[in-house]
Amino acid sequence: MSVRNITFVIVTWNNEDCIINCLDSLYKYTDNFEVIIVDNNSSDSTVSIIKNKNYSNCKIISSKENNGFAIGNNIALDLVETKYVCFLNPDTILCEDIVSDSIDILSNNSNVGIVGCKLLNADLSLQASTFNFSKPFNVLAENLRLGILFPNFIKEKYFPYLSKSLRSKFVDWIIGAEMILLTEDAKKISGFSTEYYMYTEDMDLCMKMKRNLNKKTYYISSRSLIHIGGVSESKNVNYNKMKKLIENNALFAMKFYNKKKSKAVIKSFIKSYYIRLFALKLFYYGNKRKQLIIKMKNGIRLSKEVRKEMF
Repeated sequence: MSVRNITFVIVTWNNEDCIINCLDSLYKYTDNFEVIIVDNNSSDSTVSIIKNKNYSNCKIISSKENNGFAIGNNIALDLVETKYVCFLNPDTILCEDIVSDSIDILSNNSNVGIVGCKLLNADLSLQASTFNFSKPFNVLAENLRLGILFPNFIKEKYFPYLSKSLRSKFVDWIIGAEMILLTEDAKKISGFSTEYYMYTEDMDLCMKMKRNLNKKTYYISSRSLIHIGGVSESKNVNYNKMKKLIENNALFAMKFYNKKKSKAVIKSFIKSYYIRLFALKLFYYGNKRKQLIIKMKNGIRLSKEVRKEMF
């Protein structure tokens, strides 16, 4: 496909150490595109180093506060005029053209609403790219890593985050480090949901695409990009990741499931932490035993707090 009518949307927050690598790779492997960057009030040199590079067709919007991932993306989405939009994390590095195949799939399959490529770690090892929606069994299986007991063809369907992801396929949801959509569809579902502040926004987007527009999410195994992962998050030392993940999964369940199933999702968190705590005390005597036991106890406590607060 010769014309790639697409806008890359990137939300930054203190990403001076990775944004140039991201943008340089984007300009290296992509043609005929625009970039809209929304900076969430970075205190470092993120904005200035982007401006100094003088990238073509690149607009920077500097926010006076950190509005988070969802709002930042939606601010940019309102300004997108191209046919396609790619939500891209600042800590990604393109290894090849990821746009052409994604647009071809969206153009030729009216039942596809979101397309994502394979994510790699910095050492080019495979990174978990696809997941199943947070349902009671899926939460329990993921927390207990039950999938490691099964061959890859079973992991592909039931435990995709542990599979080798060797084939392109329809999936429940993809990690939001890179997602390509028709701009029209993205706007129809109002972009990312703003109830969440970090974590779960990507799962929610894929579910909204499914529920609201009856369109699926498609994973391309033949195209890949590097996702460094956790750059902005690691700078926020006061952020309680565990509780926020539990809260957001509960919020997701309450939004899309009935009350009984939503409660079962939280119950699965509690149950999985109890099982892991029991197994650690009984079978594990490694160097991290004490640390892991504390983590499981915190998981139980936080899950119960969330259940009490939300139900």
